[in-house]
Amino acid sequence: MNDEIINLVVQRTGISREQATTAVAAVMEFVGSKLPGGAGGQIDALIRGQTGAEPGDMMKARLGDLLGGGGNS
Repeated sequence: MNDEIINLVVQRTGISREQATTAVAAVMEFVGSKLPGGAGGQIDALIRGQTGAEPGDMMKARLGDLLGGGGNS
């Protein structure tokens, strides 16, 4: 799982790293289950650091798909 997100949760909440890891995993599972199509898998890959795409680019493309614009300006 992405250490940056885990560290942010630890810093902002004061919970242990283990608790933060569990919390982030639960939130990502929930969010992934609510997204259409393959978006959940893309978000999961992003969180796990398994993609070369920049987060902003990926989200822009996904939002464009959802809004019918294909994510291209």
